[in-house]
Amino acid sequence: MVRFHWKVLKDDNWVNVEKSDGEVLESSFSDKTRTSMMIIDKQKADANRYACSVEPNREGKESEPLEVKKAYSEAARSLYLATWMYTLMIFKSMVYFCAISYFLCTRNVGRKSP
Repeated sequence: MVRFHWKVLKDDNWVNVEKSDGEVLESSFSDKTRTSMMIIDKQKADANRYACSVEPNREGKESEPLEVKKAYSEAARSLYLATWMYTLMIFKSMVYFCAISYFLCTRNVGRKSP
C-alpha cells in the first residue's frame, strides 16, 4: 500500500498539508486500492500551487512532488457554454410555441366571425 503526501509551495519549498485541516480525504477500498483527494476553495487554488507525492511502504522513499494543474477553468467555461445553449433552446421553443398559439387563435377567431 502507498501513502499520499499533499504539498503546498511556500517560500520556494514544498510543505506538507496536514490532514487535520480537513482539506485532505483518503479512503481504502481494499488492500491494494487507495485514493486521496484534496478539497480546496477557488481562492486558495488561485493563490497557491499544490502537488502530490507518493511513498510506497516497502521502500520508504517518497517520490518527487507532481504539481497539480488548474484545469477547472476550462471545465467551467464548457459548463457555462452548455448552460447558455440550453437556456437559448428553451427560449427559442417558448417563442415558437407562443407564435404558433397566436396564429392558431387569430385563425380560429377569423373563422367564427360572420
